[in-house]
Amino acid sequence: MNGQYEDNSLISLAVTVSTLLSMPLILAALSQFSAAVADTLAAVSNLEEVSHRRFKPGWGYLLVGAATTVLAWTGSTFTVIALASRAFALYYLLQCLVAFNVCRNSRERVRFSW
Repeated sequence: MNGQYEDNSLISLAVTVSTLLSMPLILAALSQFSAAVADTLAAVSNLEEVSHRRFKPGWGYLLVGAATTVLAWTGSTFTVIALASRAFALYYLLQCLVAFNVCRNSRERVRFSW
């Protein structure tokens, strides 16, 4: 070697890069947190509506929080991601079925299928 690189050059490079990548990582975490809050609010509202207002929001948050905690502690990361992907697919299928059912005739279905 020509003596240009020292033994700790990789560590020096990692220090430089880590300071540059910290902000995008923090922003990504904040984005995921806001999505989690929105999903929790939606789950509690759905639970309240399905139960015909028998579940108060406080109990709904407790139930949703306990269910997600149990899921996170008992399943692997890949299991949780696989379940979430399937849940999204089911949710969008149900949205399509509701939209299809709401349209009364084929003209409305064609007009709204852009």
